[in-house]
Amino acid sequence: MNPSGALAVQTLSLRDFRSYTRLECAFAPGLNVLHGPNGAGKTNLLEALALLALGRSPRTSRDADLVRSGQSTFAIRVRFGVDPAAGQATTTLEVTYGEHRGKRARLDGQVLPRMVDVYGHLLAVYFAPDDLWLLKGGPAGRRQLLDRLLAQCSPLYADSIFRYRHALAQRNQTLRDVRTRRAGASLLAIWEPQLVQYGAEVLRYRASAVAELEPLAAAAYHRLAAGAEELQIRYRPALGAGDGWTGDETAWADHLREAFREHLQADLATGMTGRGPHRDDLEVLLEGAPARVYGSQGQQRTAILALKFAEREYLALRTGRRPLLLVDDVFSELDEPRRRGLQERLQGGGQVFLTTADPRQLQGMVGASFFRVLQGSVVPEEPHA
Repeated sequence: MNPSGALAVQTLSLRDFRSYTRLECAFAPGLNVLHGPNGAGKTNLLEALALLALGRSPRTSRDADLVRSGQSTFAIRVRFGVDPAAGQATTTLEVTYGEHRGKRARLDGQVLPRMVDVYGHLLAVYFAPDDLWLLKGGPAGRRQLLDRLLAQCSPLYADSIFRYRHALAQRNQTLRDVRTRRAGASLLAIWEPQLVQYGAEVLRYRASAVAELEPLAAAAYHRLAAGAEELQIRYRPALGAGDGWTGDETAWADHLREAFREHLQADLATGMTGRGPHRDDLEVLLEGAPARVYGSQGQQRTAILALKFAEREYLALRTGRRPLLLVDDVFSELDEPRRRGLQERLQGGGQVFLTTADPRQLQGMVGASFFRVLQGSVVPEEPHA
């Protein structure tokens, strides 16, 4: 699918979210530079936009952490659309939280049944300095990257991963019950059909997505690093030998079914399911070597940025809409050649939100709109010379 337009946030409203008491701010459809001292609340704005797109914060798993000190609720609302400045129709998306009822979402005033239903409306890709842990940390973060990407462009994937995780939790509980003799081993057969069905769907989607992401990420890295190294990404399923990608969902299901049965005794011993999509990994390579081990910090940061640009391009191709790009304080971590490469990429179209403590780093960014963030306010200002 060819992208038909770029998503753009027209207004963002916050109530008792993080450091903000009340905020109503309008943004430009292109590059929006949010600058101010550390601790002023710049990152909180990106977090609010990411939460609206993903249904959860990319910075914390505790919704209560998002509530302004002394309060018990928060509300975030955004009005957005494809080219809203040209008079195109806009959509309103709102997420509210209360300490007793949790999070709820509304789309144009209508309550969404589940938070997972937020996916696919306000598309966004988020980058933060802490994202280095995507390379340096364990596989969970890299799986999460794939899951969030695929859930935004495929309601079927969002449903499949949700149902797989539910069946996995039930099987793990049954394994523990069998281990402690509170249940018979025959009960495990109840969960296998669901794990196989939804797990095979997850595996097919992930493998196909990585195959499409790789050339996009390689091209983005080449531009960011001025051709210094070659980047590759590889999908590494955790099903053991012989589980190569065939493109056939039936084959994935057969591999899963066999893995569950072969590892049953080990699963009973640990009380955990040791094989399946919940153990998969995404490997990032530079010149054929693992970036997490052999890459410098600058190379690793550039590799993550390349993955984020690839995510954005993948979503645009899959949905026909170019997502928001949310980039938190990255320029200070890059050398001058990579900084220039990033500036060129950021001016390639679509709406971008970029934070910095030093707007002088962004000299030469044509068409950027600048906003000063300070003490719970966001004030538009003239571009810096």
